[in-house]
Amino acid sequence: MRKSIILLLIMFNIGCKQTTVSNVELKEEVLKNDSKINLTESNDFSKDKFLKSQVDDYMKAILGRNLDLVYDYCYTDIFVWAEDKYPDMVKNKEDFKKVFLKPMKKLSELEKDKETSVEYEIGEITKRLHSDDGIAMIYLIVSSITIKHKLEERKNGDEYVAISFDGGENWKFMIKDIEMTKEILGYKFSEKSINKLLN
Repeated sequence: MRKSIILLLIMFNIGCKQTTVSNVELKEEVLKNDSKINLTESNDFSKDKFLKSQVDDYMKAILGRNLDLVYDYCYTDIFVWAEDKYPDMVKNKEDFKKVFLKPMKKLSELEKDKETSVEYEIGEITKRLHSDDGIAMIYLIVSSITIKHKLEERKNGDEYVAISFDGGENWKFMIKDIEMTKEILGYKFSEKSINKLLN
């Protein structure tokens, strides 16, 4: 059982880092010019409730194996990045589902054992960056998944990058991975802004 738990956590983490998706429409008309978006740190907490509510939906979708909703909550430019780096890996929604299929099956197997439970926890927002006009935002938020079996417990926590282009009402997510995050956010955001986020 211990090996299964560790394998699931590892596979889930890899799955999140390898997925590529297409977002629901956002107000990205602000991005049509060629310049990169600059962000500054913010002490505005007014959008936190929207973000935490949507992270909650996202985590429920992951644990409920609702891949369509997980797909919708992932950040669009992951797809652009994957096309550049791994053109044969994930090209569409069905490929995305295949990446997640193995860890999801493992999760189902674990849940058949009545002595096993899988829970998630939404942690603190650790960073808030806003554009001057308040339309574009990037936050960092901590979330974790815990798998318990009898007296054994394994917890896997990650920081998620949350991105909004409509003033914080709708959010998209990706796991924070320094190298990958720099490259993906680099399509739309300035290097200075990305460094503020990651440092």
